[in-house]
Amino acid sequence: QVAPRAPPLVIPALPVLPRNNEAEKRLAKRLDGLVAELRRRTEGLDVAPDLTRQLVQIYSSATGEQTATQRMEVNQALDAWQEKLKARFPK
Repeated sequence: QVAPRAPPLVIPALPVLPRNNEAEKRLAKRLDGLVAELRRRTEGLDVAPDLTRQLVQIYSSATGEQTATQRMEVNQALDAWQEKLKARFPK
């Protein structure tokens, strides 16, 4: 018996991130890269809805005007999220 396949990974529409300076551009690039990495590691399947939800929340928190401290907090949240992704979906 073949195990049922998970449904396709659906990531809701993500907000537009600010890209007004180098720090914002770097953060936006990292967030976009991690969305792509989530798709790649899960093979485009919805096998980690909790990780998807967390990434969308972090992504949403990076919208609007941000101080350097807020950007650092987003990056720290992304570091923790990325470790979870790697632990559950090794390359």
